Amino acid sequence: MSVLVANRKIDVVPSKYTWLEAIHRNNMAHKVMVPNSVLSINGPPLYQSYPGGGRLNPLPPDKILDGRGLYSGTAGVIGYKDKPLGKRVETECDYEGQRKTTIFEVNEEQAGLIDTAVLCDHVFASDGTPLIPLSNAKSGEPIRTHEEMLAASEVIVKFNSNTYLYQTQNRNGGLFEKVGGVIIKGYISTPAALGLVARLHCYSDTLESYFYAFFLANWPSRALEVAVEAAESRTLKSEQSA
Repeated sequence: MSVLVANRKIDVVPSKYTWLEAIHRNNMAHKVMVPNSVLSINGPPLYQSYPGGGRLNPLPPDKILDGRGLYSGTAGVIGYKDKPLGKRVETECDYEGQRKTTIFEVNEEQAGLIDTAVLCDHVFASDGTPLIPLSNAKSGEPIRTHEEMLAASEVIVKFNSNTYLYQTQNRNGGLFEKVGGVIIKGYISTPAALGLVARLHCYSDTLESYFYAFFLANWPSRALEVAVEAAESRTLKSEQSA
């Protein structure tokens, strides 16, 4: 089932993946993961949770994106709390039960950033090359197949598309953005983090209201569903830009 958001048809992959699995599988499949900015459009219609009596009510079947934890197609990296990003960030992430060391090599301009995430949306070049490519740190070779990923113990993650910054106000619930009057708070782990931005909904402390949350966390094995652009959406955009 697809839903239409900002003139894009979006599918939610029914399986759950870690962020490394999500990037690699969609790189191989040439599927564009929907960026955080698109998931923010309209806010509540995408993430409405229908709270009642302190519990979530069952969702109508047509509310495909509602109330789900999703990895967005926006990748990010951030250093340890109150510390500069530095020249290199290393974290861990599982791929089909194998624990991989994931590495991000920071450029000189970004190395001094403190409590600021460097973000990059998952896209492809015109020739189909993924612009969040993965490579084997030991061999230097690109990781393009399932077998090559299984063989790699250390994985380099690059941001080869346009990057942008998000300076945190407070890593434990600071304001991320407001969408349609709904507050979206940011939660970022104290240790350095590398991965995909996750979008989840949460209740307030009183359980009388809810808000939507942005997460960039050091989650080695956290698996979530992923929203991707439907094939017909990509075809429509190609025709419009021709």
